[in-house]
Amino acid sequence: MYKVLEELDELFEEKDEAIVYCKRLELLFIQKYYVYKLSHFYDSKTYPSDVYVRTNIDPYAFEVLLAYILFVADSVNSIHGLFPDEIADPILSNLYNVEVLKQPMDDYVFLYDFYFIWEDYCSISDEVKGLEIFQHQELRNELRKIVLDDEISNQTLEMNARKGFIL
Repeated sequence: MYKVLEELDELFEEKDEAIVYCKRLELLFIQKYYVYKLSHFYDSKTYPSDVYVRTNIDPYAFEVLLAYILFVADSVNSIHGLFPDEIADPILSNLYNVEVLKQPMDDYVFLYDFYFIWEDYCSISDEVKGLEIFQHQELRNELRKIVLDDEISNQTLEMNARKGFIL
């Protein structure tokens, strides 16, 4: 069923191929562990939010999982964009068994940038949100805590909107 992906950057030329790959997965978790860096490039100077994680979810499934989380969050609140540090602990670690590393790692396998993941998958967001392998009954509740947290979050959203920042 699962083969170890040696030529990672050559496997999927089109993102819809990654969707087909994820639909065929019988198990989300494999025996091999990877270290990933999560980032949000366009906000890295004003809001450094890089996170390093370790997981046994392969690189392609992990990228699509991140897209899945971003699109589900958008369906909860389309104004509030997510940053890596917002979803690392409450969502990735608790719901998907991803270990959040306390220190930066130089030997990470892939850099996942939330901006580029959004751009790469937005045209097929419905297909991404339809992937059963990523569905978790608590995801929406956890995302609501982040994107609809409290009055402070709403004030921050309003302040950013007045400044012209749409996250």
